[in-house]
Amino acid sequence: MSVRRRKWRDPKTGALKECWMIDLEFARPDGKKAPRVRKVSPVQTKRGAEEYERQLRQALLDGIHKRKEHEPKEVPTLATFSSEFVETYAVNNNKPSEVASKRVAFRLHLNPTLGHLRLNEIGVKQLEQYKAKKIAEGLSPKTINNHQTILRRLLVVAAEWNHLEHVPPIKWLNVPEPSFDFFTFDEAERLIEAAD
Repeated sequence: MSVRRRKWRDPKTGALKECWMIDLEFARPDGKKAPRVRKVSPVQTKRGAEEYERQLRQALLDGIHKRKEHEPKEVPTLATFSSEFVETYAVNNNKPSEVASKRVAFRLHLNPTLGHLRLNEIGVKQLEQYKAKKIAEGLSPKTINNHQTILRRLLVVAAEWNHLEHVPPIKWLNVPEPSFDFFTFDEAERLIEAAD
């Protein structure tokens, strides 16, 4: 069945959204395969989506339905999009120190490992491989999570800019609680005396 209910989280608000989608692959009677059609149903009920699917199938059969004049843009690689992300998004929305740390993370870690992949090729498996490689290199879980945070923000922006359909889920590494060293009563008294 090519009618399905799609659910996703809005990257801005975090609210759960859903809609009925038609994802249709169709072979014409002459054996030629028609281009894949993905559309949001104009009527947001299961029955309405199924009816819309029948209409699309008939239009494809009759040769009426045409793809958009322009083909979708090719999805950029992480290395290509990361510079656009930093120069356009990060510079406008982050402090200079955050922009500098993003540049370093892309230049030294993310792009050498994942930069050759197109944004839609970055999935859970690639993220797990990245984590395993960085752990083997001796990076701390906190640093790796920071890299994943930067990468997730890039993927969310790519989705907002229509380069990507969805953002893959990211599993964070467990980070040990930082230890605190409290003063003993003697140390606290000596500190107060020295402050005077």
